[in-house]
Amino acid sequence: MSSELVLVVCAANVCRSPLAELILRRGLAGRADIRIESAGTRVRAAAEICELVSTSGDEETWRSAARSHRSRAVTPELLNDAALILVADREVRSEVVRSVPEVRDRVFTLRDAALLAEGFSPDEPTRRAGIVSRFTMHLDRTRALRGRPTSRRTRCRRRPGVDWSSIEDGHGRSARRHAAAVHEVTAAVSAVVAALAGSQQGRRAEAPA
Repeated sequence: MSSELVLVVCAANVCRSPLAELILRRGLAGRADIRIESAGTRVRAAAEICELVSTSGDEETWRSAARSHRSRAVTPELLNDAALILVADREVRSEVVRSVPEVRDRVFTLRDAALLAEGFSPDEPTRRAGIVSRFTMHLDRTRALRGRPTSRRTRCRRRPGVDWSSIEDGHGRSARRHAAAVHEVTAAVSAVVAALAGSQQGRRAEAPA
């Protein structure tokens, strides 16, 4: 079976989506059946990854991948090729779906995917779909049954006008907001990795305090 693409998308492709790409690559290393790539909806030039992301991993493979990263714009070809599209926030999701409406059922925010991932079994045998396609179908079915997911903490802390399924872009903002975005992406993507890797650890993603 050929490899399946997991595509991560944010706005500029210099912070949230490349961080998610690096975490997915590290967590799913050795899986020849899964490809990980990232892109942005509002990329202006081939920019380097942000320094906070580049220094958040200390292994050489992380540093090498971070050094070689250059931002790129998402294309309809990339979107159509992806078995799963993970986006940083709902605004990016809207841009992706407007661009290619046919991928709607394959697009999830990072936080939604983390919360919907619970219950997925990567070891279920099948000859008709790869693990990423099965994971995407699991997310879509669960979303259809439950509606948009919320964690216990979001239900307790929800405020009008706050979208808890999105991770705010902290790049170019205060150090606190930038660090918070990196933490939130790491937590959500770690839950996705745990589900795909078959680990119980980290399957339940809660909204940060």
